[in-house]
Amino acid sequence: MLNENKFTLDAVLGDSIREFLYEYDFGDSWHHRVTVTPIAKPRTDWSYPLCVAGAGAAPPEDVGGVHGYEEFLSAIKRSEA
Repeated sequence: MLNENKFTLDAVLGDSIREFLYEYDFGDSWHHRVTVTPIAKPRTDWSYPLCVAGAGAAPPEDVGGVHGYEEFLSAIKRSEA
């Protein structure tokens, strides 16, 4: 394990790794594929790191794994009807 206060993502990944898998919420075991892309010129009006895609692609915190997420989506759909 590396101290995130002392290492940048670029320093840890080096030149060859541009994509990796990340497990979030060990209890629910959500797996994410993270793709790192270079930024030619950072924009001053954006906050970094920046997620550029994925709206609705992940569940809220502690929703209860895949089955809990399915129930959550079903409940949301019922409430919108």
